[in-house]
Amino acid sequence: SLQSDLTQLSAEKDAVEQELATAKLSTERSERHARQEQSRLQTEINSYKQRIERADADIVHCRRENLRLSEQIASLEKE
Repeated sequence: SLQSDLTQLSAEKDAVEQELATAKLSTERSERHARQEQSRLQTEINSYKQRIERADADIVHCRRENLRLSEQIASLEKE
């Protein structure tokens, strides 16, 4: 009958709306998690960049010290 069809369609509509709401929540949760993960990874990348910069500065310092010591050794060998 028309009444039972309407009741069934209404129930199906409610079920689809519930699925949609659940899917939206799931999507929002996934997006939030992805943003958090992106932020965490960006922080990690920045940390690695800082470590690389410090290592580069250490290398420059060591090269200068190596050059200074090499010159000192050469000077001592001349004496």
